[in-house]
Amino acid sequence: MNQIVLIIPYIGKLPHYINVFVETCKFNPSVDWIIFSEQLSPENKASNVKFIKMTLREIEELIYNKLKLRANITRGYKLCDFKPAYGIIFKDYLKGYDFWGHADLDMVVGDIRKFITSNVLEDYDIVSADERRLCGPFTLFRNCKKINELYKEHKDYEIIFGSDKHYAFDEKGFNEVVVQAQRKELIRCLFRFFQWRGNGNREDFLWRNGRPWSNRNREDEAGCYGLM
Repeated sequence: MNQIVLIIPYIGKLPHYINVFVETCKFNPSVDWIIFSEQLSPENKASNVKFIKMTLREIEELIYNKLKLRANITRGYKLCDFKPAYGIIFKDYLKGYDFWGHADLDMVVGDIRKFITSNVLEDYDIVSADERRLCGPFTLFRNCKKINELYKEHKDYEIIFGSDKHYAFDEKGFNEVVVQAQRKELIRCLFRFFQWRGNGNREDFLWRNGRPWSNRNREDEAGCYGLM
């Protein structure tokens, strides 16, 4: 079985729903999460969810050591621009994993392996939870040099990484790079819709047997459900 790890660096106080997030991760024992935060780990514990203490300054120093670029992160959203480079930035934590991904904490996690099967991981290098583009809240990448360094194909990546402005590089600029590489048949990507966004309306879904389902059509199951 291909080994998967999801990387989440988080700035500031952990959200009040963090224990709910961890609880949903427990239903995916074959998928790991590593959360980098300066906060202490929450009361709810899971064997597949690891919290590593790391301050913002330490994250910026790690970025410099790995990318040789000075980051200027003044707010959490700026980390989204670095998501395509997590394979390099957090390389030391990815040993033994076939795929790494970026994810968010404001979600309810469903049965990930049901939507991302072994066959999917064998056939594709990148798997997005959005049918239109790369999905900031959930995208997987094959853990190899070609994919981990793909962000360098964007001509302005150094400017983007060095600025304090949020460019949404993970879903926009880098998406253009990925689409172009797929058109040239250099990589294989799957854009598949299995991540719903609730926009804060929690009545849209229900939690059943470790999986989020549509509260409108109870036959519709989600791979993950965004709370915000």
